[in-house]
Amino acid sequence: GSASVFESHSSGVITIKNSVFEDSVQFDSGDEKGEILLHNNELIGDAEAGYSIGSTLPEEGFESLTITENTFDSGGDFGVKFWGDPASEGEVSINHNNFISNDGVDNSAGTEPVDATYNWWGGEAPNVEGDVLYDPVLTAPLEDLEVDEVGETTEYGSVLELDGDGDPIALGFTAPSEENVTTLFSDVEFENGASVFEYDVDDGFELVGGDFTPSAGDAIVVAPEDDDLSGEIIVPIDVSDTNTSAPGEVELDNGWNLAPTGAVDDIDDVEVSEGDIINERTDLQESPEQAGAPDATIGAFEATWINVERDFADAELNIVNTGYNTGQSADSYLENVLTPDDDESED
Repeated sequence: GSASVFESHSSGVITIKNSVFEDSVQFDSGDEKGEILLHNNELIGDAEAGYSIGSTLPEEGFESLTITENTFDSGGDFGVKFWGDPASEGEVSINHNNFISNDGVDNSAGTEPVDATYNWWGGEAPNVEGDVLYDPVLTAPLEDLEVDEVGETTEYGSVLELDGDGDPIALGFTAPSEENVTTLFSDVEFENGASVFEYDVDDGFELVGGDFTPSAGDAIVVAPEDDDLSGEIIVPIDVSDTNTSAPGEVELDNGWNLAPTGAVDDIDDVEVSEGDIINERTDLQESPEQAGAPDATIGAFEATWINVERDFADAELNIVNTGYNTGQSADSYLENVLTPDDDESED
């Protein structure tokens, strides 16, 4: 396909804004370290080329590449494609864009993650290759957010990758879903159907209907009927909802519990009121992957088996703080729910 090529050889600065491109765009910042800013453009791209924006890197690297408040609608494989290893050379940010056709990001040659958080991907999970951070995703286009800063929005969600290989998958909801089970799994194909069970600390596993909407602290197990359970779902977060007395708490019981913990690197990082975690086991069911979120040993939407012993009889047991809070902004959700070992805030 055809391509517009932009080069910089002296100042090392490329700024392109308020423009419409109907073919693919390539950036080459030349021989110097430079800055590239792409702002408020419409990039239709060339479907044959397979990308809307392509970027090659100078031998000396570059200072920054910022792609923000653009609209991508190419219908190709990727909205942004890199040849080289951009995030190891300079600061890369692909934030606050509308990807109408679910055009993703190709960082397959990169050794460091590229930041592509806070984008709208047309209501679907983004198409990515290589190491790309894209969680949280926006659940509404930029023009519908009604906030001064995108990070202040409450219109966001997380992408979960399901790959049960025929086995049940356990999901733990550190944060509540806006959608019920039927809608959440509407894009996942079940040839022979599936059953969904909620886990309750008092009653164990109970079959739930398709109208069941997971709240903060809930754990469910999806059991396919003879099928492999695979696909991607987006969990839109309902920041107004919680089923506990404190938003970040998860009710536990003495003994084994299946519960969400929030993203943690070690089970010892989970604080339990009036009790101690004496063992943990995560291999009884498969759990979803969050490839677009920060690395965590236990992800924010995993349901983890933890064995708790009360400090004294009849003590009330809770996970003290999972990082979730009612009314939580996207910035706070990323910092406190999805990212392990960060200081929690009340945003």
